Amino acid sequence: QKVFSIAQSLQEDISDIKMNVMVSRGNNINELDIAGVYKNSLLIIECKTQRFSTDDQDKDPINQAIYKLNYLKDPANGLGGLKTIAILVSFLPVPPHAKERARKNGMILFDQKDIPNLKHRLQEELSKK
Repeated sequence: QKVFSIAQSLQEDISDIKMNVMVSRGNNINELDIAGVYKNSLLIIECKTQRFSTDDQDKDPINQAIYKLNYLKDPANGLGGLKTIAILVSFLPVPPHAKERARKNGMILFDQKDIPNLKHRLQEELSKK
């Protein structure tokens, strides 16, 4: 809800902002925490509040979120195309391996340290797109 409110406050930059958007492609159904349009590009924001485990990376919620965002922004899956902007927001610290994986997949990642200035950080990162 907090991230949605911040995104809504950026209505000059982000349009058609919605929360809990259901999308389907074939037999795959996904819920987007937040979706909108930024400079004619699909904007997807996934929010996580769970603790992340470093034991089993396949079951780690942060890795699952990165996988989901990567799948959704892949043009082959027909959702948003090459210019899709994928953002992951975690209210807890994110392990370095997950930050690196998100970066390699072209995602924007905000974690606990970014939350106090999330609006500014979001504007800053979006201005690079």
